[in-house]
Amino acid sequence: MKIYTGRGDEGLTDLRTMERVSKDSEHIEAYGSVDEVNALVGRARPTGYDDVDADLQQIQNHLHIVQADFANPDPDEDDPV
Repeated sequence: MKIYTGRGDEGLTDLRTMERVSKDSEHIEAYGSVDEVNALVGRARPTGYDDVDADLQQIQNHLHIVQADFANPDPDEDDPV
């Protein structure tokens, strides 16, 4: 199973569009920040309180949407909304 691109690091990464951008770019920083928040919210669940867990699940659902928007800022007409 191949788990690497074989293109080398060079401090760059690919966007969904296959555009190469610096790993220091604000776009990639935003990806990472939202991903870290999502991981922390997931770590906090389950709290043992159904209402709090439901709120945290809602927050995670919204964070997933934000992550999808970051990954695909210019969706095609046939992309899911």
